[in-house]
Amino acid sequence: MKLIANMQAVDRRTIEECGVLGLDLMEAAGTRVAEAVLRQSQEAGLTNPRVVIVCGNGNNGGDGLVVARVLADRHLENIRVLLATERLPGDALMNFNRLRKVKSVSTLPMVDHLDKLEDADIIVDAVFGTGLSRPVEGFPKTLLESMNRARESHQAYTIAVDIPSGVNSATGDVMGLAVCADETVTFQCGKPGLYLHPGKQHAGRVHVVDIGIPQRMLDEAPEKTFLLSQPVVQTFLPTRPEEGHKYTFGSVLVIGGSKRMPGAAALSSEAVLSAGAGSVTLAAPKSVFTGVLPEVMRKPLAENSEGVLHPLSYRELAKEEIASFDVFAVGPGMGHAPETFAFFEDTLKQLLALENKTIVLDADALNCLAQKPVALGERIIITPHVGEARRLLGIEKDDPEPRSLIEMALGLRQKFGAQVVLKSATTVVAGSDGNVWINNNGNTGMATAGSGDVLTGVIAALAAQGCAPLHAALLGVYLHGEAGDLAAGEYTEYGVRAGLISAFLAPAFKRLGVRTSVN
Repeated sequence: MKLIANMQAVDRRTIEECGVLGLDLMEAAGTRVAEAVLRQSQEAGLTNPRVVIVCGNGNNGGDGLVVARVLADRHLENIRVLLATERLPGDALMNFNRLRKVKSVSTLPMVDHLDKLEDADIIVDAVFGTGLSRPVEGFPKTLLESMNRARESHQAYTIAVDIPSGVNSATGDVMGLAVCADETVTFQCGKPGLYLHPGKQHAGRVHVVDIGIPQRMLDEAPEKTFLLSQPVVQTFLPTRPEEGHKYTFGSVLVIGGSKRMPGAAALSSEAVLSAGAGSVTLAAPKSVFTGVLPEVMRKPLAENSEGVLHPLSYRELAKEEIASFDVFAVGPGMGHAPETFAFFEDTLKQLLALENKTIVLDADALNCLAQKPVALGERIIITPHVGEARRLLGIEKDDPEPRSLIEMALGLRQKFGAQVVLKSATTVVAGSDGNVWINNNGNTGMATAGSGDVLTGVIAALAAQGCAPLHAALLGVYLHGEAGDLAAGEYTEYGVRAGLISAFLAPAFKRLGVRTSVN
């Protein structure tokens, strides 16, 4: 699904080119929200709920006015509208004039009647829409505070119209203060801010509803941000030839590990096998191999007295030997001693000299890359978390300027030319296709040591099975989140650990299916 932060241009084209009236779009939007109110009333067992609709002075407020009229038409009798002003734009003003004829609806100036929120069973937030571009201050801030207080103290169920008021629709940032909604009814397509934190926390359940905008208007919109979904990633699943053998499904060389962090490279190696690759070899310091799965082949490398890779141990990776691998995963647990930087610099030169090989760079490989950036190219996948991304972009620790995940991912893509997997509570992928993809699965249980190492192994395994680098990144991110959700479903979010994410990759694949082929 394409995500469009502000639909004004799409609305305008729909009106001008398709002959759809703006008034009809507003009617459809308000009707869909009213249906959500009726649905919630039924689920809560409320035959005549007390509904307070809070309307701003723009088109979002106009949608709220339609909600009130539709609910009155459905015979709800306890509806109050708190209105910012009677000076409304075109279509919103027409709906205000229509509503004034409905005697069962009380229309009140919000500045004098915020106490009405405390009596509400359901609050409809129609204050600010997707066009908000400055911090919420003054009376609007007091209004949003009152709405949140009614939700928290009086259990008023809150439904946001298009986006919770105060959330930046492009970045998910809270503009000083934002409404906390139980659900958001958004129109025709999702908005990035509904899926990026902290906006995602404010949105509650998100329902994307059709209001009559033709699909081609969305397709032709210039925005290039998409929500990653199961139907999309299913098309990336590598085929499994029935006559295949371990060499058919690819080989991965994992390079990393240190005496202090022996588990990271082991977790990546285990995930390679759990995600379907034919074989994996771990190249690591000799002291790392205790506890490594028996299925993992081993390439011990020289280490120094501190248990990190010796600067010259890259020479033990003979060119002929490494050329036999399909994919390389570099960095998990490697450490960041000076020796490590020297090892990484020489090893990366070796790997980049190989043709048509996918390389996944993670963890300490990225810290090394930040110290001496080089152009990478489209067959390289980098998987930084936000802290590593800031270092790669040269953003100082005390730099107060906020950076959205999308902005940072695109910045990394431009700087390094690689496929970018920016890991966060919501992971963002910026790819060589020019698009940005937001992943919406996963949970707080995955905020645990080793989770990123598992993701590295999953992506490497998919590339080894024939996925293009970008497709391996997208499918890997989705499967990783799905496995985390399955693990949390079984063990709760408190009980998830990295090894369990790897263990639940099999049922995550099962949800997507297996693509077999006969050659």
